[in-house]
Amino acid sequence: MKVLTHEDETLKDARGAEIRAIKREYYRICLDLLEDLRRSKGLQFPGRLAVLSLFGMINWIHTWHNLRVDADAEALAQQMGDLFLRGVLNASKAKNKTSRARA
Repeated sequence: MKVLTHEDETLKDARGAEIRAIKREYYRICLDLLEDLRRSKGLQFPGRLAVLSLFGMINWIHTWHNLRVDADAEALAQQMGDLFLRGVLNASKAKNKTSRARA
């Protein structure tokens, strides 16, 4: 991720074009998924900002993740997904509902 995030623009040949096309396709797929979610749930949010915020969360994990203090990959994915989809203020509400439902 570090190389792709920080060095991809240095590739000027066909390989660079291929990588840029793949990145654009990831963006398009994610934007389409979030737009579908927005329509189906009647939500209001800027799709571009949401996609780029999600990618920002994902693309910088390599700079801060520490196995000694942070969650493993599965738990981290769940926590980050909750933060992204529910936000900081609503994430605890969803967790409490889940905990009560299990009890």
